[in-house]
Amino acid sequence: MTASIMLFRSMANDLIPYPIQNYLLSTLFCFFKPRSKIHTLIIEESNGMARNEIYDASECYLSTRISPDNQRLNVTPLRF
Repeated sequence: MTASIMLFRSMANDLIPYPIQNYLLSTLFCFFKPRSKIHTLIIEESNGMARNEIYDASECYLSTRISPDNQRLNVTPLRF
């Protein structure tokens, strides 16, 4: 499988001009990019029958990081 992909990639690089490759890739990535740069993550306390372990773990961790007065938490990835 990997060898086939590498062969296809090298053939595409040889046969398809770079501007067309760039156009095709940008069009393809257009379908997979996030619709919004803002996402909302909701962790429910329970699923109706049992407590959510992810909720408990996040509550335990965040209680050491933020105060109980906080209503929102902004999370961003580190960029190097």
